[in-house]
Amino acid sequence: MKGTLQELKRGETAVVLKVDESLSCRRRLEELGFLPGETVRCALTSPLGWPHAYHVMGGVVALRESEAEGIFITRIG
Repeated sequence: MKGTLQELKRGETAVVLKVDESLSCRRRLEELGFLPGETVRCALTSPLGWPHAYHVMGGVVALRESEAEGIFITRIG
């Protein structure tokens, strides 16, 4: 099922399809590991909703909702 990273629930896993080129932080996200073909898992969610923390390329990265909605994914579990 395709969507954006912001739709991923805690414990779900997905594969990154692409990062929106219009995001001002696109390069930083790619440097952190959000690259096409990489597996990402939603690890933690804030009690207030955002930010969420994601496991990607052996690390944990916290993202704002606005950043997560610019990362396109396919859910795998």
